[in-house]
Amino acid sequence: MAEMIMVAKDDPDISNLIELSLESEGYKIVKVTNGIEGLELIKSGKIDMGIIGSEIPSINGFELTKEIRKTSNMPLLMISKKDEDTNKIFGLNLGADDYMTVPFNPLELVARVNALFRRTKEYNKISSTIKIDDLQLDIRNYKLIKEDREVVLTATEFKILKLLMENPNRIYSKMQICEYLNGEFFETDTNRIAVHIFNIRDKIGVKNNGQQYIKNVKGLGYKIIDEKLIYSA
Repeated sequence: MAEMIMVAKDDPDISNLIELSLESEGYKIVKVTNGIEGLELIKSGKIDMGIIGSEIPSINGFELTKEIRKTSNMPLLMISKKDEDTNKIFGLNLGADDYMTVPFNPLELVARVNALFRRTKEYNKISSTIKIDDLQLDIRNYKLIKEDREVVLTATEFKILKLLMENPNRIYSKMQICEYLNGEFFETDTNRIAVHIFNIRDKIGVKNNGQQYIKNVKGLGYKIIDEKLIYSA
């Protein structure tokens, strides 16, 4: 069954371009023009992914993203005419998995959407749990547990943490993480990785000894240090 994508955008030219680009890939598109319509559509449970314009009326894209994240971890891609880093960081902090600016290359849009769906599908194929210290990543059920408490992650945050926890002590550059997430590297992705790492750190807190789980190796990238990685089926 084809995935259903909601496009929440008040610019018909952009909405139509998105629809044309993604329907050619086999996706089904439902278009709404404001945030209230978008939120109601999400609540129907029929949507697999959201593409959200930051400037939509009624409830803007940032607020809509925030509301969706209260109940769903579906992939979210935010689109905006504003290219400022503050807008990108704000959107990612609220729970967007990716961020593109207008004008955009339709082929890049398709690549990003495909990558977001690949992440979701990969989680359903794996039935293992990864443990590092008091973090337990349940990949089959798409959950992170810390000290018997669930830590809610976005799809992108989950996959980044999965990469690092599966390969402790290995340093991953921002470029390598981008390629892991998207299948290819986009120059515009490097700042987003730093934001996602910041969000993960904020959500998981620190170890009992006060140290961060994810270490920033200056000039190289990020890694998780642990000698006692345990895989359990």
